Amino acid sequence: MTGKLASLIVAASLAAFVVGGLGLPLLKMPTCKRIPLFPSALASPDSTLTEPQVAQTQLSFRGDLEPYAEVQLSSKTEGQIVSINVKKGDVVKKGDFIAQLDYEAKQVRHELLLAQAKSTEYELEVAKVACEKALVDLRRYRRLHRSEEGAIIPAEELERYEFVFKTADLTCKLREAQLELRKLQVAEQGIVVEYTKVVAPISGIIAESYLEEGEMALIYGRGPEKPAIVKIVNIDKVILRSMMVEARLIPQLKEGQHLPVRVDLFPDQTHKGTLVFVSPVVNGATNTVTIEVELDNADHHLRPGMQGEVLIEVKK
Repeated sequence: MTGKLASLIVAASLAAFVVGGLGLPLLKMPTCKRIPLFPSALASPDSTLTEPQVAQTQLSFRGDLEPYAEVQLSSKTEGQIVSINVKKGDVVKKGDFIAQLDYEAKQVRHELLLAQAKSTEYELEVAKVACEKALVDLRRYRRLHRSEEGAIIPAEELERYEFVFKTADLTCKLREAQLELRKLQVAEQGIVVEYTKVVAPISGIIAESYLEEGEMALIYGRGPEKPAIVKIVNIDKVILRSMMVEARLIPQLKEGQHLPVRVDLFPDQTHKGTLVFVSPVVNGATNTVTIEVELDNADHHLRPGMQGEVLIEVKK
């Protein structure tokens, strides 16, 4: 047994010597990598723990686009339309001339009231002079009636002068009141004359023209179904309205926050909207609130009447 072992050792040594001499590489046994017992040992020294991601979903709520501002422009006074300076599609600025009503009769009445006010002013000056004279006479007769030498004039005469003074004083006050009334009438009629010139209360576009030259412009509420002369809309911005949002989302809605908006006619475009209103009242029947979202529209590619939807990210 010992001899066989020695033979094997000698054979192995001889084989190693032969292989080494031929320049052949020695085969190496693969090494096993140690796997740590605990998972934390697998992490690199600079690795950090991350917070769990919050799942979100996106809900959409539909609404209608409306103008940023809209005015059914009617006259503040009645009269026949002499001229209209605009037509449908025209762009106007606030204060621009829109239409002129007949003002001649109103102007004549204004001048008449001015003349009456001037006349009342003269009457007031006369009444003041009369009142001052009556007061001087009354004081003089009072001194004569109370003289140390005895009453020079009887009491009846003094009472007459007192009556004259009171009458003059009341006349003076009456003329003052009449003058104030005349001034108010002049100012009111001046406003009526000014109202015959109809101007644009807002900047925008003439969307509709209801009346023509020669027709009567009536004060709103006194005439037929169309008291307005023109309709002006401002679409430099548009408002997405009529959206009923679930009341549970109220905590996530803050006025001023930006929300993405898609319009049906432009499905490949997403517009940046600004939340401008959240109703303070919840609809008990549907458990929803109404919101409004404003969109910039300087190029006027969005038009009132279009429909769209606002997208709201909801945290789960």
